Amino acid sequence: GDMSTGVPEGFLGLDIGPKSIELNDAAIARSKTIVWNGPMGVFEMGAFEAGTKRMMEKIVEVTAAGAISVIGGGDTATACKKYKTVDKVSHCSTGGGASLELLEGKVLPGVAALDDSTGSSGGAPVGIGINGFGRIGRQVARIAMKDPETELKLINASYDADYLAYMMKY
Repeated sequence: GDMSTGVPEGFLGLDIGPKSIELNDAAIARSKTIVWNGPMGVFEMGAFEAGTKRMMEKIVEVTAAGAISVIGGGDTATACKKYKTVDKVSHCSTGGGASLELLEGKVLPGVAALDDSTGSSGGAPVGIGINGFGRIGRQVARIAMKDPETELKLINASYDADYLAYMMKY
């Protein structure tokens, strides 16, 4: 099917087609900031990876030329890993829905709890653990370390201590 006919009855749309790839390429080429959450197709299967793979290639191309690229969401982060582009985009995180909500200006309950100045913990420090150390994980760690009512107990990330310290600078 295409834009005029749609996906035929009884079939599934498992990837985008050449025209959508062309339109996406043009939009990405004009962009200075890209936030991508969600693959274009079932990229885990070779027959349906064309849209996702091409979008990744184009985002890497414009990032190399100076654009800011934020890849968010577990599936999209997995695509980044599959195509070995994690270090070729500005930021890659498994936080998809939460990242989008943060960009929308919504208050994230976990972050709000750490930033709560009401002293609701009754005097005992609140112990927290962070799963991942991307942009949001680092922000949570910074907030926790400034709050005397919060005790940072665990960072679940596969980095050594020197790299974690380096990442806290950014």
